[in-house]
Amino acid sequence: MYISNSFIHLISIIYIIVFILIIYYCYKYFLEIKNSSNFKYKELFILDNPIYNEFFIPDYPTYNELYINYFKGKKINNIKYLGFLPNSDSFVSKNNLWNILRSTKYSHIVPKTYLLDNYYDLENFKKDHHKDKLYIFKKNIQNKKGLKLIQGDYNTIINIYNLENHKLVQKFIFNTILEKQFVIRIYILAIKRLNQNKVNVYYNKYNKLLFAEKNLAQNNFKSKMLITNSKHNIPENPKNLAELYNIINKSLDTNKIDTNKMDILLGIKYIITKQCENENKLFNFSQFQLFGIDIICDAKLNCYLLEINKNPNMSNFHSEKEKIEKHKIIKDMYTLVKNSEKLNSFISL
Repeated sequence: MYISNSFIHLISIIYIIVFILIIYYCYKYFLEIKNSSNFKYKELFILDNPIYNEFFIPDYPTYNELYINYFKGKKINNIKYLGFLPNSDSFVSKNNLWNILRSTKYSHIVPKTYLLDNYYDLENFKKDHHKDKLYIFKKNIQNKKGLKLIQGDYNTIINIYNLENHKLVQKFIFNTILEKQFVIRIYILAIKRLNQNKVNVYYNKYNKLLFAEKNLAQNNFKSKMLITNSKHNIPENPKNLAELYNIINKSLDTNKIDTNKMDILLGIKYIITKQCENENKLFNFSQFQLFGIDIICDAKLNCYLLEINKNPNMSNFHSEKEKIEKHKIIKDMYTLVKNSEKLNSFISL
């Protein structure tokens, strides 16, 4: 087939234009990182205080390695504190979280999990599977996206898993305490201080319950059962663990939730320190990151970690009280990052 020289020249020009555009937008992106001084948390809470100009928090958190490569070996605009931890992307990935936990004493803190491209997990799933059990597929998308409930024979589940490119399958936890699906949200702060390998991990006293829009119905499950959010917290729903305990304390031993919750928090500490303490990429800065973890309880008050969200949305308020509480979390985070002695609403693990 004959191809004219003019056509070849046209294709070459298109390639050059595309290449120039890629270079331009990459340059623009990193220039914004360099020059940005109005980061999301500051815009919301602390614009009036110039001392927070020492902090860098990404406007739109993405892969931490993008920022690490930019800041490595540099000192920029008097920035001392970077709002991301090297290698923390590894454990917000749902399948890699299971790879980290699988052979440890903390493997029980997540629901029964199977990576079906792993030989041993596949064999365990084959052994544990039952067509009447309800499972959940997950992809590596945060904020409760990429989720799918599934039930059926073994081959159907395997085929859908592969066809739709899911990353893992878990036993679905029915939270029947209140006949409504809800999770417990807790905030975790990890800090790696200047010129140190050690990572200090804290959890915040504040917690909240996030409810799904739809009530539970085991025989008629819908995806809306999975999406928990503050906006679904109608007045009769408990807002936090203290309010939940007041409702269920007469019929259930709520101490079990506290015990299991602490076990999960220690598991989180293990994950963060294991993955982040040996990453010596940014000695010129102190580094920190805020995480939001979601915990679910089953009918017997066994608690399980569902996911770890990095840089949780702190600008999403559904009440004045929630706004005040999130404001305090952010303020206390900055205070603790600057001064390790000033423990506040954060508690050391």
